[in-house]
Amino acid sequence: MNSLPISVVIISANSADTIRRCLASVAMFDDIVVYLNRCTDNTAELCADFANVRVVEGEFIGFGPTRNAAAEHARHPWILAIDTDEWLDDRLRQAIRDAVLDDPNRAYKMRRPRVLFGKPITAGGVGKHRWVRLYHRDTGRYNDSLVHEKVALQPGVRVALLPGKLWHEKESRDREGFGLEAHAYGVPYAQRFPGRKAIHPALALLRAWATFLKSYLLQGGFLAGWRGILIAHHAAHGVFVKHSAHYVQTKVLEPAAGRDAES
Repeated sequence: MNSLPISVVIISANSADTIRRCLASVAMFDDIVVYLNRCTDNTAELCADFANVRVVEGEFIGFGPTRNAAAEHARHPWILAIDTDEWLDDRLRQAIRDAVLDDPNRAYKMRRPRVLFGKPITAGGVGKHRWVRLYHRDTGRYNDSLVHEKVALQPGVRVALLPGKLWHEKESRDREGFGLEAHAYGVPYAQRFPGRKAIHPALALLRAWATFLKSYLLQGGFLAGWRGILIAHHAAHGVFVKHSAHYVQTKVLEPAAGRDAES
């Protein structure tokens, strides 16, 4: 086990299907925090098999705020933030060992290719992301976005790309779960942009179709076969859900709440 000044921070709900692979890939670190929320499976019991893992229970308050709450339990100044359906390959582990960690004004981003139903995917607009995942707690933290959160760095922090890959495989292995993820990320859109003008569901449907065509045709999703269709559908469904949820929130629920308050 390595004495690097890095704490691995993971937020988790029901992750029994993927947590072992994730934790095995970061076995070199002596401090791993698994922040459990809304967990009803045996994720905690599986974590107990790893001596370097501490399980902390807390509320889910949106992805950005929850990641920050989890990082408060880290013992080391450097935070490596990963998800339960991600794992580090050998080259990335070595790159982290070699990284400069004596300067808090540094941060490191990683390539995050996707595996979908057992196959790496680079078409359809996925698999080419590079995200900051290793940062110093004095100069970085996640923003307060409820979804699609990112690490916000102080001015002057230099960001370098580490070689290797942080692989990502969807936790949902079936089509139903794959589609439901859009709801988990899409519905909070209404709270994320409370001042943004809502669009009618009919226009949301047109935007969803445009997103499908962009992913499947323009971004080469068709090259991934049937997986490309799922990726394009997933992207389109997310667009429709977030705009529809925003419309319902601002045009139906909020006016109704106002009428109830006046009565």
